[in-house]
Amino acid sequence: MFDNDRKESQRLYSEQYRIKNREKINTKKREYRLLHKGERKEESRRQWLKRCYSMTQEDYDIKFRNQNGCCAICKNIETTIHGFTKNNQSLAVDHCHKSGKIRGLLCRNCNTAIGLLNEDISLLEKAKEYLGKYK
Repeated sequence: MFDNDRKESQRLYSEQYRIKNREKINTKKREYRLLHKGERKEESRRQWLKRCYSMTQEDYDIKFRNQNGCCAICKNIETTIHGFTKNNQSLAVDHCHKSGKIRGLLCRNCNTAIGLLNEDISLLEKAKEYLGKYK
């Protein structure tokens, strides 16, 4: 009983403190985010690569170097601009949705094209034939 009362008392104190010092807390958070912006972005990317693809940033960098920084399909560099940061986007990690195996790094256009055709080779061949007819 004592532990529950103490926890409740601490919770209430913390809540009241946050309400009373909201502006001070928000200012400190803003200062921290500005000071550590680059670190936070890198760490966030590392976590995302690991969570989504079981891949480290080093694995990504090796693939990137092996592909000379270009898309594995069209051999162009990524030129898509991120809508929020206004920076060039990095190449997308292409992977098999069934096995999870990473195939390579693609530009947004090639990655989107493969995705829209459901990674179906017969559809890709039909699209190739279709385009060939109207060359």
